[in-house]
Amino acid sequence: MARSKSWRKIARPIIAEVLLKAPADATEHQLRAALRAVYPFGIREHHPYKIWLDECRKQLAFHLGQKAQSTAPALRFRFCHGKKPFWIDVQCGWCNSRKPLGCMLCLSRHQALIAVLADAAFQGQLTCLRQQPTADGAHVLGDWLEEHGEYELADLFHAVNGNDIDWI
Repeated sequence: MARSKSWRKIARPIIAEVLLKAPADATEHQLRAALRAVYPFGIREHHPYKIWLDECRKQLAFHLGQKAQSTAPALRFRFCHGKKPFWIDVQCGWCNSRKPLGCMLCLSRHQALIAVLADAAFQGQLTCLRQQPTADGAHVLGDWLEEHGEYELADLFHAVNGNDIDWI
């Protein structure tokens, strides 16, 4: 017979109950031990165990008043010095940017980058920046990107300081 619930939906209430019933002065080590004791999926391996650990991490962080750390590979835009045709690239922690248009994780970022670089309005803003290279000009371009919904690329330009502007 097929399962009707996902592994995560099964794990959530079990973890929540353990954390709710734990003493207020319980340490993180004690909470983790209590969670290990109630693991419901038998052998601790494969997908069910990964989901259990991820849900424990999230709920435990919330319970302790911390921000849960992401386990996803790093994925961000970056400036590439001297790299053509794109001087902005996608850095992917999964495929390590070895694939020309990215892997399943970073493909959408590559496509967004190509669309922005092909945009005539972006090219106009970039031409102005190249004629007068200043950090303020890069920040204006970042504002333009933000107005057009490209928040991650905007952050890249907002982070530019006077030392970075020479090669744009």
